[in-house]
Amino acid sequence: MANTDKKGKITIANIIAMVGICLLAIYSYMGNSYLSGGETGADIIITALLVGFTAFLLWFLIKAKGAENNVKRWQKLEIGTLVVYIIFAICTSLFGGIMHYFVVNDNKEEIERYAAEDLARIDSLIERYRTYESAAIENSVMGLKSTIGNRYDETLREFMEEKSIGRNNASIDLFGDLCKTWLLGDDFDAIIENYNNEKENINIVVSNWNTMLIAPKAKQISKIAEEMEGILTERSEGIKLPYIDYDESGTGKYTITHYQNKKFKIEGDFKFKKAIMEAEGFSMAALFMVILIHLLILFNYIVAYRTATIGVGKNYEEDGGIILY
Repeated sequence: MANTDKKGKITIANIIAMVGICLLAIYSYMGNSYLSGGETGADIIITALLVGFTAFLLWFLIKAKGAENNVKRWQKLEIGTLVVYIIFAICTSLFGGIMHYFVVNDNKEEIERYAAEDLARIDSLIERYRTYESAAIENSVMGLKSTIGNRYDETLREFMEEKSIGRNNASIDLFGDLCKTWLLGDDFDAIIENYNNEKENINIVVSNWNTMLIAPKAKQISKIAEEMEGILTERSEGIKLPYIDYDESGTGKYTITHYQNKKFKIEGDFKFKKAIMEAEGFSMAALFMVILIHLLILFNYIVAYRTATIGVGKNYEEDGGIILY
């Protein structure tokens, strides 16, 4: 039992409790990070609230245990607070992140593969863009060349004038080169190089299973995919690539049937982030860690000073006698 002359000093029990609270904060944050899919701001707030309430309950338990007035009333509050602490500890351990953190880590080999699959889907999107735009440029160049020496309608004439395309191979090839530069040139290469750097960093984090960074990287994969969809779609729609065909049944002239552009999108959810957020199961390691953490925290309460006096109630009368206990 702690001595009363240690009040106001930092004791070994205080340090042990702080270790427990720090462990609670770390594992709760990482577990909540997995649950949220890397929403760092919300994870910090939830963890702060959880740790803050736990610390408050510990403080109140110690205060109630050491109360020297109305002892019976404080003992009832102490017991009630201890019950609340136990229920809160169980609920937050099962649903507040700690159990989830260990379950995810127990299945990390399977979940790692999902990261590679998600990145491969982004790679596939980029290759689809390359293939589509290369074919679209070739179609436009071939279509424009087919009009040389032949009749074409007003729509095609206006397009060629707008783009300063002459009715000769050199001018048409120049137009094709300009389109290739815009769609597949140095700017595009820079975008892909930046993506490859981010992908390499993600692969390093996942292969080393850096638990503090796994959830943010899962979120980053989704963000990269969304950005890549927007960039590729914007580039595709940013330039007119006409598909030209001979209107045999109508005007008998070459005409633009449509402009070749595409909305690039990856369908479905990303498995890596989803697996981290929705992993289910039970972990004995989590159970052991939860028990250890809360024993460390409650150690400060267990060894805390308990008053040995009988409290003075409202009906107590000071008559000079000695209180027996």
